Amino acid sequence: MPHRVVDADLHDAMLVAIGETERALADALPAVADLAAQAGPDVDAAVRRRVTESLTRLEKAMQGLVSSAARFTS
Repeated sequence: MPHRVVDADLHDAMLVAIGETERALADALPAVADLAAQAGPDVDAAVRRRVTESLTRLEKAMQGLVSSAARFTS
């Protein structure tokens, strides 16, 4: 069953990458929000809307990645 070990390692690596991505976004988003707020209410609203849309797409992609990895390891 060496194939399953490789798949489990791949699954673990994906989860680590997802966690790192989440931490990087959590670090960057406050700065983006501050800059958008300084630019004025119209820019702030537009930036917040785009960030929310992007985060929603990223979340769906990560969920798909985790689901795919789970299928390989189950």
